[in-house]
Amino acid sequence: MSNFEEVREKLKEAIENNGFSCRDVSLRIGRKDSYIQQYIKYGFPKRLSEIDRKKVAELLKIDEELLIDDELMESKEEGLKKVLFEVVRDGKVIGELKVDVKQYEDVDILMRKK
Repeated sequence: MSNFEEVREKLKEAIENNGFSCRDVSLRIGRKDSYIQQYIKYGFPKRLSEIDRKKVAELLKIDEELLIDDELMESKEEGLKKVLFEVVRDGKVIGELKVDVKQYEDVDILMRKK
């Protein structure tokens, strides 16, 4: 298991070991050229989205779990009692929303497109 800094360091090593630059990886997963560099250097975003994490793992031929921090791993191991939603505006993640799904087991969750 890893904390956020360890996950970012593992990603940096995997990028270097595969002969890519942060820019290469960012562009190949469909993000702006500085996306991965900002994630590694500044911790923004706090963690990669599930989609980005899968794309990066596939590109670098590494196990996706290497890119998962302790907090997220624990929530997965608890049977996903809490669900993390990304708040997106104009295609950019602007925040996160954590919901305890046990409180809403009898409620359908709908996504609304503006």
